[in-house]
Amino acid sequence: MFTHTVSKKMMLLVFAFFYFINVLASGGHIDRYDGIESFLTTESMALKHTAKVDPTIPSVESLHFNVNYTVAYYKYTVEKKPFDQNIPLEPVYTVRSLLISAVALPFYELALVLSVSPLLLVS
Repeated sequence: MFTHTVSKKMMLLVFAFFYFINVLASGGHIDRYDGIESFLTTESMALKHTAKVDPTIPSVESLHFNVNYTVAYYKYTVEKKPFDQNIPLEPVYTVRSLLISAVALPFYELALVLSVSPLLLVS
């Protein structure tokens, strides 16, 4: 029988190393699009009290986010409609997890209370 003699401290250090790489890479999502969509979901939760990305929130234009793609992708994947970016805009759920947006929500609210840009505290 073979026994492993790896110390618990070494296992913890290896785990911590990879965990922090994952956290620094935004939970494994290093795509700019994912981060912006999560931020817009946070903003919708704070301003519109919904987990749907609302096309009328202020940061859609300032971040130059193509919300038409998000709406079209939702309609295509969930409602099985043809993919068309020229459809009327409406609030839709994203395919992203809500955990990052829920964690960022208190920071967004703090930015509103302190009268600073939410981009400074949330991103």
